[in-house]
Amino acid sequence: MAAAVESAPIDARLDFFAGTIAGVASLLTGQPFDTIKVRLQTPPPSVAGQEGYRNGWHALGRIVREEKVRGLYKGVMSPMLGIAAINSSVFGIYKLVIDAQLTRPSDEPSLGQIGVAGAASGVVTSLLTTPIERLKILQQSSPSHRPQPSLLSLLRSHSLSSLYRGLTPTILRDLAYGPYFLAYHAVCRWEGASPEHGGEGRAEEVEREAREVGKGRVLVAGGVAGIVGWGVTFPIDVLKTRMQSTPSPTSLPPSHPYATLLSTLRHSYATEGAGVFVRGLGPTLARGVPVNMVCFFVFEGVVDAFR
Repeated sequence: MAAAVESAPIDARLDFFAGTIAGVASLLTGQPFDTIKVRLQTPPPSVAGQEGYRNGWHALGRIVREEKVRGLYKGVMSPMLGIAAINSSVFGIYKLVIDAQLTRPSDEPSLGQIGVAGAASGVVTSLLTTPIERLKILQQSSPSHRPQPSLLSLLRSHSLSSLYRGLTPTILRDLAYGPYFLAYHAVCRWEGASPEHGGEGRAEEVEREAREVGKGRVLVAGGVAGIVGWGVTFPIDVLKTRMQSTPSPTSLPPSHPYATLLSTLRHSYATEGAGVFVRGLGPTLARGVPVNMVCFFVFEGVVDAFR
């Protein structure tokens, strides 16, 4: 977090609350990019029976042409509370693990402790993330000529085990919250971003410059964190999306290509080559920068407002 946030201990409950507000803001910012990512990552025509997308621009144009702008926001309403809960959980658990590692609440955590806390928050939150993203991906990948499945219909037709399909790759992917938070704090702590403190009589100007540098640093750090967080585990996210996009409400037979993480890996590589593991990376990184800039900017703003 920014230096201002690290200067004094804060209650973990505030992290949960600020994370909730930041989650809603980041969801609204990034949903179109996420829809494009999911469409690119879902199975090719030979498996899904649908015409594939060539790249992010092709997916964007076709979605808008066939489904209008609202097609980019498929799956945004039903997971709204869920995504907010995920974000609040990530930030809240992160703070709890940080506090557990410190001797005194006022101590500044090391980057290593930040990495451990981030990874732990991702693992714990994956229990909440998996069913929410399962529902969202089924909605986002539904063909334009079919009615979009509602949250209630999916809950009625899918068993608990089906809703938790993709738990293992979700845990592996969300370990990336370790480098995610580490990158954010590393940029925020970079002394090269500090303003020059000129001569005497500039107290107000120096304070204003410091605030502006602080805001700018949060935005830059959030963008860097988004790139790092997605970059280190993106291939796992591709496999997760494929496993979670299978619409069957019951357990898949062992012979199904997407029955397990290993079978998904083998089948995807055998049929589409290594390039499949970076499919959708472009729009994901394009989404990751503004979404995480907004996320951390809103989070820090809420924390500062209640400090």
